[in-house]
Formats: sequence, C-alpha cells, structure tokens
Amino acid sequence: MINSTLRSELLAQVDKRADELIQLAAHLIQIPSENPPGNSRTIADAISAYLVRQGITSEKLVAPG
Repeated sequence: MINSTLRSELLAQVDKRADELIQLAAHLIQIPSENPPGNSRTIADAISAYLVRQGITSEKLVAPG
C-alpha cells in the first residue's frame, strides 16, 4: 500500500501536469494499436520518445512470435 505522503506527492504531480498528461493521452489514443493485428511499434516509439523528453531511459523488448 502506498503511504499517504507518497500518495499526496503523486497526486500533486498529476494535478500540476494535468494538461500535459491529457495531451499525451490524446496523442496515444490517436495512434492505431489495436490487437489484432498487434502492431504496437508506433505507439511504443511514441511512448519511448515521451520518456526520453522526460529524461527517462527505456528499453523496447520484442515479443517472440
């Protein structure tokens, strides 16, 4: 369970960045990523680019098959 201080800090960050998070969600929703056919490369690239802009390192893994 998340302690109350961490929860409060998290909610404050969400409130502070609400416009940015809404824009990100709207952008991601526009990217075709239905399954099937399971083509998720474009949305993975968009998320990766967002993380890079936030200074977060990520790694994309390819699922077998």
